[in-house]
Amino acid sequence: MEFIHGDKKVFDDFIKNMKEEDEIALISHNDVDGIISAFLLAEYLIKRKFNIKYKKFVTYQKNFIGDMIPELKKYDITKVFITDLQVDSDDFDGFFRISKEFDTLLIDHHPLHNNKKEYSKLNVIKCSSTNSAGYIVYNLGIDTLREDYYEELMLASLISDYGFKDKNLMKLIQKKYGNVTKDNAFDCRGGVLAKKINSSLVYTGKNFDLIWKILSKRDLKKLEEAYDLIEDEIKKSVSYCEKYAKYYEKYKLYFIHYTPRYNYMSALTTIFSGNHKEDTFVMLSDVTNDQSKIKISSRNQSGNVEMNKMLEASINGLDNAISGGHLNASGGVIMRKDLEKFKRQMLDYFEKNLINNNL
Repeated sequence: MEFIHGDKKVFDDFIKNMKEEDEIALISHNDVDGIISAFLLAEYLIKRKFNIKYKKFVTYQKNFIGDMIPELKKYDITKVFITDLQVDSDDFDGFFRISKEFDTLLIDHHPLHNNKKEYSKLNVIKCSSTNSAGYIVYNLGIDTLREDYYEELMLASLISDYGFKDKNLMKLIQKKYGNVTKDNAFDCRGGVLAKKINSSLVYTGKNFDLIWKILSKRDLKKLEEAYDLIEDEIKKSVSYCEKYAKYYEKYKLYFIHYTPRYNYMSALTTIFSGNHKEDTFVMLSDVTNDQSKIKISSRNQSGNVEMNKMLEASINGLDNAISGGHLNASGGVIMRKDLEKFKRQMLDYFEKNLINNNL
């Protein structure tokens, strides 16, 4: 693993200072890598006789970490593990406060956002973006997690976050599944497992307790119930976007405001951008339970445009807006009232990149 901040010693020391009576909270991102990394961490802790009292899978929004402190206190939590969340850019103040209230460890693979000096008193393990959070957790706990089932889950998380773009990680995937390429990675067993977990999350409205139960019982056949249906819906949505997305040829940019039947924005942008590898795809979708907000999902396979920086610039100055992610893929939320300003700032960003010969 390529450590950007912290190392295995940070993990080992944190575990060494834990007691059996500790009440543990797991907080993670609400996607495939988020649930796999949290599940692998839970399995590691349970095998070491620790008690998981609280689990929470979250999306990015204002103060999403800091606002959890009162709830964690109600559960008498003493230790907090956070995985697959870019808290250092999207709620660093909340992360700092939660770290003061509870012994907290962050395990993540998003770019290091703040100055390293700000991490000096915090328990943080950051690895390269290509190392999925599931991959990091698996390797940190390899002595306890060295088992085929856990390896399969780790590889699914790796594929779900495009870890196969890294040559060494691709070799790891190929060692397990044979002739895998960048074009067919999602068709190998680990890739299909990643898609099945995602389909089940989408179909059940992100019922994490149900998916967790399936993973705990190792009853992966139950993931197949939603797979065909969601895959068919995604194909229909890809066709819709191919037909109706506005294309800015000057910027090599596809843009669409479209709310699919199910919440699979990330999968949709991934597939669409896979069909247009040199282009950027930005998709906006209504937040079904809050019509005042709009979600954003963006991807660029080529790396010619940095999605995390593009969204940061596009939401600059907008009320209650937030974004986070990687160079190739990022997401966010804006207020509906700021839609036109978001679009203007997004296009301004692409224009500046064009002038700087970055497009």
